Amino acid sequence: MRKTNLIIVLVTALGAASAALAEECSEFPPEFSDVDKLIHFLDAQESPTAPNDCVTVAIRLLGPFQSSKAVPTLIRYLDYKRPLSSAERNGVWFHPNVVTSRYPTISALATIGEASLPELVRVIGDPKTSPKTRDSAVFTVMLVHRQKPEEGISFLEDAANKATETTTGSLLQDAARKAADFCRADEHSRCGTLLSPTPDELH
Repeated sequence: MRKTNLIIVLVTALGAASAALAEECSEFPPEFSDVDKLIHFLDAQESPTAPNDCVTVAIRLLGPFQSSKAVPTLIRYLDYKRPLSSAERNGVWFHPNVVTSRYPTISALATIGEASLPELVRVIGDPKTSPKTRDSAVFTVMLVHRQKPEEGISFLEDAANKATETTTGSLLQDAARKAADFCRADEHSRCGTLLSPTPDELH
């Protein structure tokens, strides 16, 4: 499936992911609203990738509050893949089986919106970030800019130009090129004009 089609599916899934909490967690019922306790719970977990229904619920509950103070905590969970529910293990899905469903942090950060962007840029530009995590961060940036993908590309290009380290700038420029794949077919040429030329293109 092309990324341009995939992102349309994912936008639809953003609402479904937070509304349909198939997981069960007595500690955090759907009406739970203490943001600080949710953040503290996630910060206290030893592993940000260990499957845990309460972790899934805490992440999904945080998104709609759009709290900027939750972003540093959620960033740790970009690679968190939620466990399947018993129904899903039997082939029954109550929401689309797409990236934002299995990786709830992407949906949460996209729902928080622009407040998540500085931390996402930091992750993308950090040479220590794994390729998988970097791709998730780029994807999240483009979901934040899902209404105007060209603004996501410009945002990443601007961050690359402002980078003080050469390696960081290169990683952010590479991210901008990947982000261009999220533009619709009729916008692809225009999105391409927003990209800085590569060293090979300069010669």
